[in-house]
Amino acid sequence: MNLSELKRTLMPNTYVRLLTQEFSDLAAVTAGTGIPATSLADYPHPITVAQHLRCIANILPLRRSPDWHLQWGKRMAENFHGPVTLACLTAPTLGEGLDVLVKYMPSRVPYLDWRSRQAGGEFRCEVIPRFDVGAVRAMVIEVPLLVMHEYMRVMHPGPLTGARIELDYGATEYRARYAAYFDCPVSFEHPVSALVIPRAWRAVANLDFDAEAWRVALA
Repeated sequence: MNLSELKRTLMPNTYVRLLTQEFSDLAAVTAGTGIPATSLADYPHPITVAQHLRCIANILPLRRSPDWHLQWGKRMAENFHGPVTLACLTAPTLGEGLDVLVKYMPSRVPYLDWRSRQAGGEFRCEVIPRFDVGAVRAMVIEVPLLVMHEYMRVMHPGPLTGARIELDYGATEYRARYAAYFDCPVSFEHPVSALVIPRAWRAVANLDFDAEAWRVALA
């Protein structure tokens, strides 16, 4: 994705609008985006990838703590993803729900590649920025991984022994705080950022499987 694509590729404005609930200095949030600060809460238009990432970069100095995005991500993990949320919650199995996230979330977050693959007895859900996102790298990678982690917690009964989070960057300043958000180990300096689970977990049945809701959501 090059600069011209950043400026014309559109995505839902939901995530940026949610920032109005978190930060009071909306002029600082929207600086350099062309979005009027007074209109952010009810901004009626899709936004470009460039506008989205600029808003994220703008909030870095406004955060209450460096792990703010994980606090926020945990609150919104099961919401705000449109029919993708419904498809996940009504999927036949944990594996098919994760497949939905990997397949359809790029249409909502087009600056990330979501990939899945099986390696031996493990299943990997990988999140890869499509270009250098700079200072917001940890934020834009960790929130999607947290969304998948929270979905796994809903679908998988019992402890998450056997799962792990791998990050493709060095240890963060808030590394001691990961245990508050992830019920599995988090490690750094990997080739690719990923949620890794035992392959057998893909077959875990969803007790709330609803065939009609699943069909409609996928459509």
